[in-house]
Amino acid sequence: MAVAFLKVTIALCFSWPPPKTANKFQVICFKTLRFLLCMNVIILIVPVTYTLYYNNYDLPKITKLWCLLGAFTQVPLQISLFALQYDRLQNVISEMEHNFKCAKIHEKDIYQQYADKCVPFYAGCTFAVFLTAITTSLVTPLITVDQIFPTEAKYPFNVKHEPIKTLIFVHQFIVIWQCFSTRSTIADKTQFMILWTTGLMEVYACAWPADHLMDA
Repeated sequence: MAVAFLKVTIALCFSWPPPKTANKFQVICFKTLRFLLCMNVIILIVPVTYTLYYNNYDLPKITKLWCLLGAFTQVPLQISLFALQYDRLQNVISEMEHNFKCAKIHEKDIYQQYADKCVPFYAGCTFAVFLTAITTSLVTPLITVDQIFPTEAKYPFNVKHEPIKTLIFVHQFIVIWQCFSTRSTIADKTQFMILWTTGLMEVYACAWPADHLMDA
């Protein structure tokens, strides 16, 4: 259950590669979606940069735009880093999932104890992060008079006509969702979970000979 929850929350940052048993079509789909969603963020970086270049020296607006630019830039950067570590992540995650699947009853109880201790904290943090994403994306345009999109990015063409207005709104909403998915607490702790599981496997490997001698 914890692994499935982790996969869902970090789906848009593509830090969880398909298993080794995945066929060629599944791998191609994964890498294609990863590339398209990476480009999706880069496309929004362009109008944000354009808005900064043609700003009216409104300090609060400039500060907000620089924060957005920094957050958006981290998404393709982190996706690229995960892509470079694709084989390593796939090997470690495959071993981790195999360890979960083949664990004995008392070992599964230990895993469940760790999961139960972490569920309230991580579930609460994840809920707060994605609630903020929804609020930022949907509520901000409703309460701001001169803002019709989730961000204050400006475009060098008319965006108040349909279907351009809807397309841009959906595009910005997806990018913000990607940003919060990448920077959420669960996404940041993916590496920690993998390292923790690897360390736990090593403890079992070191402890097994002693248990075997005690049984003998």
